[in-house]
Amino acid sequence: MEAVWRYPFRLPVTTTRWRLHVRNKDNRSGTVYTGAVTFTGCWVGEHALDASAAHTGNFVTTPTQALAGFVTAADGSEYVSAWVTDPAAQISADKHSLLSVGWSCTASQTNVRTSGTCYWNQGGSTGGGNTLLSSASFILNGIYDIWVEYEFVGSNPVTLYIGDSLTQGFASARPVFDAYPTMHANANGALAVVAGFNGTVTAEWLTPSDWKYAKWAGLTIDNVVLMMGTNDNNSSVAVATIQANLLTIIANLRAMGVKRIFVGTLPPRNYSAGALETGRSTLNTWLRALPANVLGCFDFDRATRNPTTPLNIDTDFNSGDNTHMNSAGYGAMAKAVPARLSQ
Repeated sequence: MEAVWRYPFRLPVTTTRWRLHVRNKDNRSGTVYTGAVTFTGCWVGEHALDASAAHTGNFVTTPTQALAGFVTAADGSEYVSAWVTDPAAQISADKHSLLSVGWSCTASQTNVRTSGTCYWNQGGSTGGGNTLLSSASFILNGIYDIWVEYEFVGSNPVTLYIGDSLTQGFASARPVFDAYPTMHANANGALAVVAGFNGTVTAEWLTPSDWKYAKWAGLTIDNVVLMMGTNDNNSSVAVATIQANLLTIIANLRAMGVKRIFVGTLPPRNYSAGALETGRSTLNTWLRALPANVLGCFDFDRATRNPTTPLNIDTDFNSGDNTHMNSAGYGAMAKAVPARLSQ
């Protein structure tokens, strides 16, 4: 099994150095999959856009090879590269960028799939540094837990956005890239850490030693935006249980040293009036009252609901599944978050 994968992204700052993290691990469940993965290298460069400013999966020009080939550990432990300090391999602020890797592994190996927009080509693992990715496919998820740790000069705030598929940007044209956290951060010069997991429920976030928290333990987090509970409510979990779980999550975040915590209301799910809508409405009233003295509540409900039928998602924002937003809907959610969260 071998392929080239390319990840589109954009940062509001220019990096001074960065390093690559790779692990075959499911961030939601914490499951680690074993088996070595051979990478042919890592390349970065400016992402070529088409005439309509859409992504293409190709580089504008020959990309810079930032890392030589490497092999991950067979036991599934995390690979962390050396710091990339070459000025030519740094990531420029406010540019559409691509990170490209080629990889191969045994055909029988289980590989975790992650959220986010990617381009890939199964024709081999050696084309990562090509300007054009021939026979590329645009897909709505990635492979492995691949992320970039970077440093920069500046005071731009770091915001951790925690939630479910609505935080992930599921059903948008470009998941994660078109997620409300990414849109909000890019519009306001902030650095977004998107911890949105499709299907997650509040009960999965009760243990402070869990990987979903531990992964970010070394990061200085200025703000957290927490929007979760819609999957619990849709499964008829009692409102009191959801509230207790959210209070535990807030306490866990404070134990990590996070001082600035905000919550968000739950957007409509096109329920008819009934128990599920009553649960959502009750939770939103409670969230607007700023439980546990959180610093604010962002009203994603009011930002996305239909003005004439407020139990429904605005038709301009509905992805078509009556649960998730399209890219415009996630844009409306981003605008519901104030430009400045840190003071």
